Amino acid sequence: MNFASAAAADVWGSASQGASLVLAISNRKILEKSFFHIGLLHLSILLLLKFFRARLFIREFSKKKEVGEK
Repeated sequence: MNFASAAAADVWGSASQGASLVLAISNRKILEKSFFHIGLLHLSILLLLKFFRARLFIREFSKKKEVGEK
């Protein structure tokens, strides 16, 4: 009886360790995906800001050019 309960406890411990390992791997994948999406969002915001800054610069440059021509 003692051996059987020890074996059952060993199997239960191995199963719980395996389940926690699977959970840790899936959480890691979820975190990797969320960090990837946060990175993409950050990159797209930076690109939008650069686009609007360039547009503003072109607008100011064209105004200065028009004033210089008149």
